[in-house]
This record gives sequence, C-alpha cells and structure tokens, in this order.
Amino acid sequence: MKQPFIVCYAILLLCCFCGRQSLFAQNVGIGTNTPHAKAALEVRSTDKGVLFPTLTTVQRNLITNPPNGLHIFNTDERCLNY
Repeated sequence: MKQPFIVCYAILLLCCFCGRQSLFAQNVGIGTNTPHAKAALEVRSTDKGVLFPTLTTVQRNLITNPPNGLHIFNTDERCLNY
C-alpha cells in the first residue's frame, strides 16, 4: 500500500525539480535554441516576419494608459506606432 504512494511522490518531486528550470528562464527564442542573453525575445527566420496587432487611429487612441514601448500597426497611417 505504501509503495504506490512513494512512487507517486517520487514522480511528483521529479516533475517539480525538472519544471523549476523553466520558471527561471530569462529569455525566449523562436526559431533559435540560443537567444541572445540580452534579449527578452529573439525571433529568427529567413522567410517570415513579425506581425504586430493592427488598430485604426481611433482604436489606438482608445487605449487608456498605454505602457511605454507598446507597439501597434496603425492601419489608417500604414505604419508602426509606439
């Protein structure tokens, strides 16, 4: 009766220790296994780009208290706004 409990407990501990490493990840890479250490996000591709959220000028202006660095593609002006 105790053996299944011990096995389940051991598996749970193993999962917790293995999962801890991902909690401390400092950066994310898409298309790369080695993102630059100073980048929070690095995207690499030879045939694709990054698609930002698209908003009109009116929709952009309705964003209350936008954080510094927020980027959107303005469909009225056909340019990136930040």
